[in-house]
Amino acid sequence: MKHFIGKTSEFPDNQSRKVAAGKKRILVWKTGNRFFATSERCPHQGAPLGTVELTGTMLPSAPKQFVYGLEGSVIQCPWHAWEFDVRTGRRIFGEDERCLATYEILVENDDVYINI
Repeated sequence: MKHFIGKTSEFPDNQSRKVAAGKKRILVWKTGNRFFATSERCPHQGAPLGTVELTGTMLPSAPKQFVYGLEGSVIQCPWHAWEFDVRTGRRIFGEDERCLATYEILVENDDVYINI
């Protein structure tokens, strides 16, 4: 079901905005002109993610090289630093397969909708 959640200008860049869609509380993230939606709690131990900004992370690279990437795509848990890709909800690194629930966002003109 499609729910209107606001105008594109109401969403801050690289931050989340908490919205309600039915009985669900969801975080909507804006990075550039792209929108994503995830659950509002880390699946590890339930840390709230609403105050986190989207960042990047260090990527696998050759020895003694440090490569930073995924700028504007990484949600980092404030409690234990687990990192998730905002586009997919999947963990960036680690063997634990828990991920953030994600939801479809639709943008029509300047209106933003979430599909639950």
